[in-house]
Amino acid sequence: MMNFIFFTTLVLALGDAASDIDASYLEELFPAPPAATTMSLKNMLEKAQEESFAVQKALMAEESSKAGKDQGLAGFLPRISAEAAYRGNRTVVPDKEPTHTLSGTANLWLPLIDVGSWSAFSARNLRYQKDQINTEYIRQEVAYKLTVAYLQAESIALLLKLLREEAGAILAQSQIAAWRIASGIGSASEELAAQMELISLQQEYLAARKNYIEQCETLGEILAQDGPIAPEHTENINNFLKEPEGNAPEHLELTLAQKSLAIAEQELKSSRFNYIPSLISNWQIGATWPLKPEGDNTLALGVAVTLSIPLFNYSLIAGIKTQKAAARSARLAYEEQKQTLAREERLAMEDMRQISALSKLYEKQATLAEARLTLDMGDYQNGKGSALTVIESRKSHQVAKVRHLRQQYELNIARLKYWQRQGWPAATILGQ
Repeated sequence: MMNFIFFTTLVLALGDAASDIDASYLEELFPAPPAATTMSLKNMLEKAQEESFAVQKALMAEESSKAGKDQGLAGFLPRISAEAAYRGNRTVVPDKEPTHTLSGTANLWLPLIDVGSWSAFSARNLRYQKDQINTEYIRQEVAYKLTVAYLQAESIALLLKLLREEAGAILAQSQIAAWRIASGIGSASEELAAQMELISLQQEYLAARKNYIEQCETLGEILAQDGPIAPEHTENINNFLKEPEGNAPEHLELTLAQKSLAIAEQELKSSRFNYIPSLISNWQIGATWPLKPEGDNTLALGVAVTLSIPLFNYSLIAGIKTQKAAARSARLAYEEQKQTLAREERLAMEDMRQISALSKLYEKQATLAEARLTLDMGDYQNGKGSALTVIESRKSHQVAKVRHLRQQYELNIARLKYWQRQGWPAATILGQ
């Protein structure tokens, strides 16, 4: 009978305590992060593909490279020019009339054999192709970086919500402890323990709040926005992640290293081809027209062919040595990149496996902690347990839930990084 009376009184007290908690007081202890523009992951990804500073810089580099390629093409295309001139002579000889002559000249410059220019153009074309690939690589890197930042911000937002809910329960626990003390059935240590746990939650909350603000600033930076961007929290990230099937394409980092090697080898050929003679033709046609009827018109056609044979040029010799060293360096960088990518893929796989195993353990731990809290609360309500035991169980449950929440997001991030190291395009993984 006494247990029933105690239980009934305690339930009434729990309801009164929970209803008496002031929302403004909770907001004072656990302030919400500053307001920020919200955006879904899908919209962020679309926006980042064009507006990100990194993508814009890559596009500018690609445009500059294309202009360089066109400039190289101009080196062995025909050149046509024209000139016009007027000449007037006045003499001091008596009875000698002044003369006025109008003349014009047209020139055609045509390279017949210029292997060096052709080879140099090939190198510039390879460089343009590399910059095109680099633009796509930057787009993918931005997409992956943005998704990771989004996941981290969303996980912290959920953590903040969880901590605020836990704080409300602790405040209710503290008020119940105060009521028990006033009723002569509790001890001051119960209320002190609740207050200490509340302070501990505040510390964790404020640290998480700071991290959330930083992640929102990171999202704004990636999107080239002058201000923070917050996740919209209206989607499940698992709806975006698609596990790829089949063999991954060649990693773009390795493709870029291959292009760098091809450029270095082509520039080495160009430096050697500079020793091949070049043959240039220059066609010129000119005409003069005296401005008096009695003058004679003249028309002249000239053709010049120039054969340039480099017999000795030490700068060419030094240039070949420089390009040989550059080609060897590019070959070494390519081999190193292959090993680096393979090593990073192995480590990313191991990281994903470990986080997956930990996620299952934390899920089990959260389930056990919840079961323990339920039992301790039942004992407490039946007058068998103590508030200190409930507070300790609640803390263990809260820690277990936080760990499980974080591991769920860490697992998605680990999966993203593993697929990224394999070389999968971001659009394949994110379902774009």
